[in-house]
Amino acid sequence: MRPGQHMPFEDVSFHAFVKHTDGSPSVEQLRDFIEVKRSIRNSQGLNFVFGVVLLAAAILILNLYDLGGWEPALFFPAFFYFALSLLAGTQAVEAEEERKKAVRALELLQAEQRGERSKHVPEGEPFVLFLRSFDAERLGETGDECTLPYNYMGRVAGIPQPSRYPGDGVYTPFNRDWVDQMEALKIVRAKLPVFMLDNLTLPEKKQRELEVACIGVVSVIAADWWEVFLDLAKRAALIVFYVEVQSGMLSREMKYVAESDTPYLLLGSSAACAALEKDLPIFLEKAVQVLPTSGWVFESDAWKGPAIEGGRDLKTVLADILDRIVTQHAARLS
Repeated sequence: MRPGQHMPFEDVSFHAFVKHTDGSPSVEQLRDFIEVKRSIRNSQGLNFVFGVVLLAAAILILNLYDLGGWEPALFFPAFFYFALSLLAGTQAVEAEEERKKAVRALELLQAEQRGERSKHVPEGEPFVLFLRSFDAERLGETGDECTLPYNYMGRVAGIPQPSRYPGDGVYTPFNRDWVDQMEALKIVRAKLPVFMLDNLTLPEKKQRELEVACIGVVSVIAADWWEVFLDLAKRAALIVFYVEVQSGMLSREMKYVAESDTPYLLLGSSAACAALEKDLPIFLEKAVQVLPTSGWVFESDAWKGPAIEGGRDLKTVLADILDRIVTQHAARLS
């Protein structure tokens, strides 16, 4: 979005808003967005409350008074308005979620303007830089959402139960991308501190999961993300690329890292690996190892690195690689 241009915020998500501002919304634009979403939250929230009160009042009147056959004339309009108010309630919740994202972005931008940056990476301490696609990261249910259908009552009621694992069973309505990414982050974090560039469009629930897992998030705005990335990439003991889907930002990071001396490994989907083999083969050639994003690792899955006979859990494979990297990093510093 060019200076002086405006866009209606009523039906716009924060993700779309950030894209329209070329990734660098101003303080004024963020404040406008926050105010619009606050107004929607308040108005639609009131509509929802009024719908609930109206239906409750109609039910109370029907129980207390004999309306002589006029009951449907009272109940059905009240129920119809209540049904509409449910939509208003949903819109109020969504507006509040988008408002919180914008508030967080505004706080980070103001801190940036004051010369502050959240979660500085300590100097001289080994850490892992974890890189991924921001858009892909927003997809998929969180860990608690993924486990909700697995309950006894659901099975007794005959409700189709999605598989816990990709490829098992017929019903797989859940996108496991976020769950698998969090599992990979926790495996790496068990060995070394992990830092990642901040994704301002990430829902609040996912931000909390990162905090609970002790994943460091470095605040960044579009105007300076490359400089921040360069600083972290040069200092990292290891870079982990987690790629379900490729993006322009990731491609630029991959090209740079492939030409650097920093060790890196790729956790990638088969589609991502196939695309890299065609478009950026040097990245695969120089990687410490290329592994799938989740599950078990077999020799056929290891695009690069020692042969893995008989299959091993990704967790143990990653742990071995990280132990080796930590040892090598310590040897370089000594």
